Amino acid sequence: AIQWLINIRLFAWMFPSAARFANTPWREKNLFGAGGAQLLGQVAFDQLVYVPFYYFPTFYMFKSCVTKESFATGLENFRKNLFDDYCAQMVVWIPGDILVYSVPLWMRQPINHLCGYVWNCVLSWMRGALPLSESHCS
Repeated sequence: AIQWLINIRLFAWMFPSAARFANTPWREKNLFGAGGAQLLGQVAFDQLVYVPFYYFPTFYMFKSCVTKESFATGLENFRKNLFDDYCAQMVVWIPGDILVYSVPLWMRQPINHLCGYVWNCVLSWMRGALPLSESHCS
Protein backbone atom coordinates (compact mmCIF):
# COMPACT_ATOMS: atom_id res chain seq x y z
CA ALA A 1 0.00 0.00 0.00
CA ILE A 2 2.79 2.46 0.87
CA GLN A 3 4.42 1.84 -2.53
CA TRP A 4 1.19 2.66 -4.30
CA LEU A 5 0.72 5.83 -2.24
CA ILE A 6 4.24 7.00 -3.05
CA ASN A 7 4.59 5.84 -6.65
CA ILE A 8 1.13 6.82 -7.84
CA ARG A 9 -0.52 9.36 -5.53
CA LEU A 10 2.41 11.34 -4.08
CA PHE A 11 4.43 11.37 -7.31
CA ALA A 12 1.37 12.49 -9.31
CA TRP A 13 1.27 15.55 -7.06
CA MET A 14 5.05 16.15 -6.86
CA PHE A 15 5.82 15.42 -10.52
CA PRO A 16 2.78 16.42 -12.60
CA SER A 17 4.39 15.63 -16.00
CA ALA A 18 5.58 12.19 -14.92
CA ALA A 19 2.41 10.30 -15.88
CA ARG A 20 2.43 11.80 -19.36
CA PHE A 21 6.11 10.90 -19.73
CA ALA A 22 5.55 7.36 -18.43
CA ASN A 23 2.70 6.79 -20.87
CA THR A 24 4.64 8.21 -23.85
CA PRO A 25 5.89 5.54 -26.29
CA TRP A 26 9.60 4.65 -25.85
CA ARG A 27 10.58 6.12 -29.22
CA GLU A 28 9.21 9.53 -28.14
CA LYS A 29 10.50 9.69 -24.55
CA ASN A 30 13.75 11.44 -25.55
CA LEU A 31 11.66 14.24 -27.11
CA PHE A 32 9.89 14.94 -23.81
CA GLY A 33 12.43 17.05 -21.87
CA ALA A 34 10.19 17.89 -18.92
CA GLY A 35 9.43 14.19 -18.46
CA GLY A 36 13.12 13.33 -18.23
CA ALA A 37 13.57 15.91 -15.48
CA GLN A 38 10.54 14.48 -13.67
CA LEU A 39 12.02 10.97 -14.02
CA LEU A 40 15.25 12.12 -12.37
CA GLY A 41 13.24 13.82 -9.62
CA GLN A 42 11.39 10.60 -8.84
CA VAL A 43 14.63 8.60 -8.74
CA ALA A 44 16.24 11.26 -6.51
CA PHE A 45 13.27 11.27 -4.11
CA ASP A 46 13.35 7.50 -3.84
CA GLN A 47 17.12 7.35 -3.32
CA LEU A 48 17.60 10.41 -1.10
CA VAL A 49 14.40 10.49 0.97
CA TYR A 50 12.42 7.23 0.93
CA VAL A 51 15.27 4.70 1.18
CA PRO A 52 17.43 6.26 3.93
CA PHE A 53 14.62 7.75 6.05
CA TYR A 54 11.84 5.20 5.70
CA TYR A 55 12.89 1.93 4.07
CA PHE A 56 16.08 1.05 5.96
CA PRO A 57 14.88 2.13 9.43
CA THR A 58 11.68 0.11 8.90
CA PHE A 59 13.66 -2.90 7.67
CA TYR A 60 15.97 -2.91 10.71
CA MET A 61 13.13 -2.35 13.20
CA PHE A 62 11.18 -5.24 11.67
CA LYS A 63 14.28 -7.45 11.60
CA SER A 64 14.95 -6.69 15.27
CA CYS A 65 11.42 -7.86 16.12
CA VAL A 66 11.77 -11.07 14.09
CA THR A 67 15.18 -11.91 15.59
CA LYS A 68 13.98 -10.96 19.10
CA GLU A 69 16.58 -8.21 19.44
CA SER A 70 15.91 -4.82 21.01
CA PHE A 71 14.98 -1.79 18.93
CA ALA A 72 18.27 -0.24 20.11
CA THR A 73 20.12 -3.17 18.53
CA GLY A 74 18.07 -2.74 15.36
CA LEU A 75 18.98 0.94 15.20
CA GLU A 76 22.64 0.14 15.88
CA ASN A 77 22.62 -2.41 13.05
CA PHE A 78 20.99 0.18 10.80
CA ARG A 79 23.71 2.71 11.61
CA LYS A 80 26.51 0.16 11.28
CA ASN A 81 25.32 -1.26 7.93
CA LEU A 82 23.94 1.90 6.32
CA PHE A 83 26.82 2.63 3.96
CA ASP A 84 27.13 -0.93 2.63
CA ASP A 85 23.36 -1.40 2.41
CA TYR A 86 22.87 1.95 0.71
CA CYS A 87 25.58 1.23 -1.89
CA ALA A 88 24.10 -2.22 -2.60
CA GLN A 89 20.57 -0.90 -2.98
CA MET A 90 21.79 1.79 -5.40
CA VAL A 91 23.22 -0.92 -7.67
CA VAL A 92 19.77 -2.55 -7.85
CA TRP A 93 17.45 0.41 -7.43
CA ILE A 94 18.90 3.23 -9.52
CA PRO A 95 18.47 1.23 -12.75
CA GLY A 96 15.29 -0.26 -11.28
CA ASP A 97 13.85 3.18 -10.49
CA ILE A 98 14.69 4.44 -13.97
CA LEU A 99 12.79 1.49 -15.41
CA VAL A 100 9.90 1.72 -12.93
CA TYR A 101 9.35 5.44 -13.51
CA SER A 102 9.70 5.11 -17.30
CA VAL A 103 7.09 2.43 -17.96
CA PRO A 104 3.35 3.18 -18.34
CA LEU A 105 1.57 3.66 -15.03
CA TRP A 106 -0.34 0.38 -15.27
CA MET A 107 3.02 -1.43 -15.43
CA ARG A 108 4.74 0.53 -12.65
CA GLN A 109 3.75 -1.65 -9.69
CA PRO A 110 4.51 -5.03 -11.33
CA ILE A 111 7.97 -3.81 -12.41
CA ASN A 112 8.52 -2.29 -8.96
CA HIS A 113 7.65 -5.62 -7.34
CA LEU A 114 9.99 -7.50 -9.68
CA CYS A 115 12.86 -5.16 -8.78
CA GLY A 116 11.85 -5.47 -5.13
CA TYR A 117 12.09 -9.25 -5.35
CA VAL A 118 15.63 -8.99 -6.73
CA TRP A 119 16.52 -6.47 -4.01
CA ASN A 120 15.04 -8.66 -1.25
CA CYS A 121 17.15 -11.58 -2.49
CA VAL A 122 20.28 -9.40 -2.30
CA LEU A 123 19.35 -8.01 1.12
CA SER A 124 18.49 -11.45 2.49
CA TRP A 125 21.84 -12.72 1.33
CA MET A 126 23.59 -9.75 2.97
CA ARG A 127 21.61 -9.43 6.22
CA GLY A 128 19.40 -12.50 6.61
CA ALA A 129 21.55 -14.57 8.95
CA LEU A 130 20.46 -15.00 12.54
CA PRO A 131 22.89 -13.99 15.30
CA LEU A 132 25.34 -16.81 16.04
CA SER A 133 23.85 -17.41 19.49
CA GLU A 134 20.49 -18.25 17.91
CA SER A 135 21.72 -20.29 14.97
CA HIS A 136 20.40 -23.84 14.90
CA CYS A 137 23.56 -25.21 13.27
CA SER A 138 26.29 -26.55 15.52
